[in-house]
Amino acid sequence: MPLDEGLPLYFEFIENLNYSITEKLTPSSCAVYKIRNGDYKVIKMSNREDKTCPKKSKWSFDHILNEYRVLKKVKGVDGIAQMLEFYRQPCNGNDEIVAIVKQYLQGKRLTIRISETNNQKIIEEAVKAVHKAGFVNIDLWYGNILVEEASKKPYIIDLGLVKSKKEVSSEVFKEYKKKDLEDLEHLLTFKEELIWDC
Repeated sequence: MPLDEGLPLYFEFIENLNYSITEKLTPSSCAVYKIRNGDYKVIKMSNREDKTCPKKSKWSFDHILNEYRVLKKVKGVDGIAQMLEFYRQPCNGNDEIVAIVKQYLQGKRLTIRISETNNQKIIEEAVKAVHKAGFVNIDLWYGNILVEEASKKPYIIDLGLVKSKKEVSSEVFKEYKKKDLEDLEHLLTFKEELIWDC
């Protein structure tokens, strides 16, 4: 994907962190780049006041803040792409930029069901850890699972839609949790012919 699709604001921000952009990653509601300063990493970022698309800008800004909240609570959990750094800084007057730097995992989005028992346990434990941390609505679908090339291990790579216990009623929390478990079951049992590579 061409780098020139990004905003100059993001390029300047990344450069100020002493990273260089190597690639714009899969289209997303947020700006997502593969970056490098020694090892490869991923940066996911948004600013609050993008005048070209205010609704999307606010949504992606909140998406990153949500992901930050849950990632700091599930630090070190296997099966979840880990956060390495978080930034929230003012920019351009009243605007603000948020960014999460995460570990880079070389691999592909999930295209077949997770059938290997050990990998099933990794994802099951990751889901349990998110629930135990007080979050639900994980958005578990094959597009948010990346299978690392070297280890063949699955990782949840996006947790931006989560809801915390404080945000929803206990009844709604239970419904989201039930949906998460149904989505998990689907990841472990879906038929290969129904899936396409993202």
